[in-house]
Amino acid sequence: MAALGVDVNVGNDDGESNTAIKVPERVLRRDQARLEEAERRRNVKESQTVTEEKSDFFTSTFNDEKTAVEEMLSACDHNDRDKAANTLEEITLKIQQLQKFLNDSMMFLTQYEKRQAQASLQKLQSALAEKRDELLPKK
Repeated sequence: MAALGVDVNVGNDDGESNTAIKVPERVLRRDQARLEEAERRRNVKESQTVTEEKSDFFTSTFNDEKTAVEEMLSACDHNDRDKAANTLEEITLKIQQLQKFLNDSMMFLTQYEKRQAQASLQKLQSALAEKRDELLPKK
């Protein structure tokens, strides 16, 4: 039976060795194979994850686009009615693109991230409606 095992020394807190415990070699091989298989599965999973499917990518891209829309809204002036109408239309398209980006990203976002993004979009849409009423009042 000694030929099948491997000596493993177990130490106590004082640093002294206790009696050697025999661990069968096949148990060690099985444990090593299990660890290698887990590592292989983790690597396969990471390689299949697309950059666009990571929440930090979504958050940074969404925030960049949201900031751009907010800047466009604040820069929009009411000197030229046609120019203001075109700018507001462009802002509307950008908000729609942000909504599509959020919808496409829903699968891999946490509930918190979804709610935050939806609240941000709602604020942008409200700000757009206010700006539209201010710049292009109904007669």
